[in-house]
Parts: sequence; C-alpha cells; structure tokens
Amino acid sequence: MIMEKEKRLYSLDFLKIFACLCVIMNHVIEFIKDYANHSFSGALFYSVNFSIYKCAVPIFIMTTGVLLLRKKISYREMVKKIIRIFIPLLILSFIIYIKENQATFSFYTFLKLFFKDPIKVPYWYLYMLMVLYLMVPFIQKMIQEFKDKDYKYFIFIILLLPGLLNLLSVYSPISFSQSFFMAWIPIYLGYFVGGYYLYQISLKKKVFYFSILIFLISTILLGLSMFLPFIYKGELAFVLDNTSNLFVMLASLSIFYIARYLIEPKTMNQMLARIISFFSSTTFGIYLIHFLVYYMVYFRTPFIYDKSPELGVITTTLLTFIICSGITALGKKIPLIKNFL
Repeated sequence: MIMEKEKRLYSLDFLKIFACLCVIMNHVIEFIKDYANHSFSGALFYSVNFSIYKCAVPIFIMTTGVLLLRKKISYREMVKKIIRIFIPLLILSFIIYIKENQATFSFYTFLKLFFKDPIKVPYWYLYMLMVLYLMVPFIQKMIQEFKDKDYKYFIFIILLLPGLLNLLSVYSPISFSQSFFMAWIPIYLGYFVGGYYLYQISLKKKVFYFSILIFLISTILLGLSMFLPFIYKGELAFVLDNTSNLFVMLASLSIFYIARYLIEPKTMNQMLARIISFFSSTTFGIYLIHFLVYYMVYFRTPFIYDKSPELGVITTTLLTFIICSGITALGKKIPLIKNFL
C-alpha cells in the first residue's frame, strides 16, 4: 500500500533522528580510537557502535527517497532544493576556510578547494546529495512502470550484488576488475529507491521477524569484522568501514523496515509526536554544524573522558545533538536563514 501524502510519517522522523545521532557518534568516537586499540572494553564499545552507526548515511538516503519519490517533482523544484543545500554549504565552507587560513586567505584558492574536495570531510554527503537530487526526475520516470519484482531486481543488482562482491574482495583471494563496475548504477541510487520500495510494501509480521534476524546477523558480523582482529592482532580493523558492503546494506534495509513496522501503525502520543517532529525538522542543520559543536563539547568535558571514555562519547554525542538542534531551531526563526534549514 502507498502512504497518504498528508499523513506525517513518524517512522521517518525517528529514522532521521537515529541516523543523525549515528553520524555524530561516528565522528565523536574517533576521540577514543587510541584507547579502543589498547582496551578490551574500549575495543568492544567501538566495534558495537561501528556495527550500528555505519547505517547512518544509507538511512538518510532511504528516508530522502521516500519523501521525494512518493510525489511528482519538477526539474525546477529540484534545482531549488539543490540551491538550498549549496548556499549554506558554500557559506559555512567559506567561514571555515577563513578561520583555518587567515594568513594566506585567497577567495580563488577557496573556490578551487571547495569544488575539488569538501572543506570538511562530513560535507561529502551534501556534495553527493546535490547530484542525487539532479537525478530525482529521471528516477521517478524510471520507476513509474516498476512492479514488485522490478524493485526487488533493482535492489539486488544495484545494492546486494555489489555488496557481496565487496565482501568477497575483502575476505577471499578473488578480486574483481573495475571494468565490471564501469556501467554500474551507484549504490546510493539503490538505497534511494530501496527506501521508497520498503515504504510501499505491506507490513507483515513474518517479514518483521525476518528483518530483526537479518539486522542482528548483519550487525554482529560487521562488529566482529572490527573486533576479532583486535583479539588476534591487538588492533581494530576497518576493512568494512564503508557503506558498500553487504552487512551494512542488509542492516540498513532491515532497520528501515523494523522502524516502519513498529511505529507506523501506532497512534503517536501528542507530546511525543511534537518532540520527534521538532528534532526531525532540525536534522539538516545538525548535520551542517555538528562537527563544529562536538569539538567544543569534547574540550569542555575532559573529566568525563578521564572517568569513562565510553561515557564521554555518549555524552558528547547527545549534547552535540541537542545543542545543534537548538541552534538550528533558532536559525529557523530568522527569515533570511530559515529557508536553508
């Protein structure tokens, strides 16, 4: 069944909040990387979190797929959406560049750097998202005639098959020529369409239980890929630190369905609905500025990390999320800014 357009999709709100927390955690946890490489509990904490927060970007893309593909969007509307990303991205990147290059400031150099690579690593996602938006009208036309088996085939070919090949290239002596992938549709389009498909299909209890099983198996194996090398070699392994492997794909698809099954049929408490809606509406702003805030929080809470690095990571993640959400909410009250947040 296809969701009614006027109905608020609280499961998407929850998924956006969850993904946003995972993104922050993904960056904050780097503060304890050395500790994790020299501590059993630290390595276990790092590995467990790694197995979950790698789903963040796929979940963001899948929620975007649901929101954009369920309604017809013109090329003009897509250009407007791209501009809404590009302008704050350009301004924030410029501010960061000035701060870090005061003595050698050059606007020409900034533009060269800006278009070559993101000024800050987390901004890679926004670069990718702008190009993904360009593709939306084409994707909508492509899937108009899709039937259930077409969606399944698309997800298998674009996501699961390359994810399996990725695992084989890591854990087997088999390697695959890049020539195989020259005409392959990028996996992020697979996530994009996959999220939309998972929001069309009917909710079934047996699929829900199967999704839980897949999620548990995938996250456990993903965590073990990092933790077992620590046990045997004394160092965490990051060979699956990407969104292109099968474990991340299966975990992301399954948690997406699980969230929909658990939240969609329920009647949301009015107060809880407002809270979830509020935080969900600030996730873009949180993503834009979170890396500026978590450094500030980290350097002001060393006593927590001294007592428990794991608690420090959790505290920094939550405080960063709340502070960034508040800043974004305030920004939305300023006429010149609100249209970009």
